Amino acid sequence: MEQDGSPGAIAPLIIVGAIALGAVVGAAVEHFSGGDPVAGVVEGAVGVGSLFLPGGIFWGGAAAGFLGSLVRQVRKGEEICWECALKAGAIGFGVDMALLGLGKIPGVRKLAAWLGRKLYQSPFVAWATRRFLGAKTKGMRWFRAIEWKGQFGERAAKWYCSQILGEKIVDTQFRRGAVERGFDFISYKGTGSNARLIINEVKLYSGEVPAQKFTTFGLGKGQQQVYNDAMDVARTRIEALPIDRLTKDTLLDQLEHNTATVRVIGGPGTTVARSTLDALERVTGMTVRTLP
Repeated sequence: MEQDGSPGAIAPLIIVGAIALGAVVGAAVEHFSGGDPVAGVVEGAVGVGSLFLPGGIFWGGAAAGFLGSLVRQVRKGEEICWECALKAGAIGFGVDMALLGLGKIPGVRKLAAWLGRKLYQSPFVAWATRRFLGAKTKGMRWFRAIEWKGQFGERAAKWYCSQILGEKIVDTQFRRGAVERGFDFISYKGTGSNARLIINEVKLYSGEVPAQKFTTFGLGKGQQQVYNDAMDVARTRIEALPIDRLTKDTLLDQLEHNTATVRVIGGPGTTVARSTLDALERVTGMTVRTLP
């Protein structure tokens, strides 16, 4: 008969303590890095807890990334993007395997993700990626078509801005009849008077984007009224954000006084003529940039 204090009685307490510690560390890391502490709790608990389950050393990082992404989306009030969650899971798995299982520790995963973003954003990696995806082969054309087609492309753009660039995403599209109207999405980074607003327009074309395709900015049918409607909806969505008043006022001020940035997001083979970018700047009065 086992006595209190025996290994069999203590083991469950050690497991519970380890999971709780993982949750606390995950929340702390997210809090001090400007992330979502609730998602940190989930990632930390799942990551550490998986170590005590069969095969957890292999699937723990993926499960933590997948569930953490879903929690962040729900907490932001976003529409569930399963592709984004799967990508986050894949990244979690990759980081975990690269670190020989240590990626399940929340702080280590965060540091590795930060280093990964810095590497991904480096000029050399950007150049190599463009060269790889821009290869003029049948296989690469097929890959680009799958990767960037339709709504998945917009979701991929949101995922990139959120997970890689660290921005907060705000949906600004609305339906009028059978047509989606409004900016594809807006995003912001920072808080208080340091917050910066970005209006995102996703144009995943292979080749040059015709100027008339920027309908939301008044360069196509509907002209200025379409742009005014998009601005009105953007103001309404910012007003509805559950954020502090100073951050909200800063974002609204940038929208009103044309100090926000317009960012055109394209695919690997997308180009936008300088004349089109100039036309966008004339309509909005804002600085227009492209990504990549």
